[in-house]
Amino acid sequence: MGMDLAKSPLKLFSVQTARTNDLCCKLEMEELVGQINGHMHHDSTVICWMMNRIIWGTWKNGAFELVDGSKLELSYLLEMRVFNNQEELLLKKQNAQLTGRYVSDEGTKSEEVVDTISRLWGTNKGSHIEKGIAMLKDDERKLCLQIPMEEAAEYYGLITRNYIDSDARTGQSGYVDYRYLEIATAEEG
Repeated sequence: MGMDLAKSPLKLFSVQTARTNDLCCKLEMEELVGQINGHMHHDSTVICWMMNRIIWGTWKNGAFELVDGSKLELSYLLEMRVFNNQEELLLKKQNAQLTGRYVSDEGTKSEEVVDTISRLWGTNKGSHIEKGIAMLKDDERKLCLQIPMEEAAEYYGLITRNYIDSDARTGQSGYVDYRYLEIATAEEG
């Protein structure tokens, strides 16, 4: 889906969504796992914005597996997205709580959407296919990021689904929400 999406004009289409806003839980691992298990129905990719780093991983069989093998430190967590092609759970830290929303494209409400891809900074400097990890490096910016991946490529991109709605008063349309779908290869061939 990666480069095909990047090279084609934007396409507006409808999906049947289900959305739960105003989610809230304590900033505790048991509560977080309960939220994820209660909402997510498929294995997923995870991204966590921490005070000290950004870390990617996966959510499988009720557990986190971060790409560097570390444990998720909730005391440093600022924001988290748990996502796959069908759904996403977004949680943000507010005081001693996590708040957010869940959106699924397996619901009953019709919404207009546009899918886009944004290339991630860096070039793959080392894939470990057996572990499902790629090491992206951008030497000029001195950035390094490990990401989960399913196939080896030089470049990767993040596909997002953008939800569109119109303002009843002005009639203007725009993005009202977006969610991550997947990490895809971002090169031709």
